[in-house]
Amino acid sequence: MFSTTFRYSLISLLELANSEELLQAGTIASRHQLSHHYLAVVLAELRRLGLVQSHKGKKGGYRLACDPQQLNLLDLYHSRSEERRVGKECR
Repeated sequence: MFSTTFRYSLISLLELANSEELLQAGTIASRHQLSHHYLAVVLAELRRLGLVQSHKGKKGGYRLACDPQQLNLLDLYHSRSEERRVGKECR
């Protein structure tokens, strides 16, 4: 089956794709009973890959870096085992 990291990534991307507002890691973690700490690590990796944007501050959070239709889940899956930037089209 899928790794925990891929599962957390997929849940995060789906949540962000269905939200018009910034979402905090804690909100996503609570909705899906995920580890807040590990989700924060996964979201940081998704940001590094160029798939999500983060905004700091009290009302900060995460949002997709591109239109959800531009996401390629196969690239996301392969990025878990390869060091490459998959979000170049999201800019």
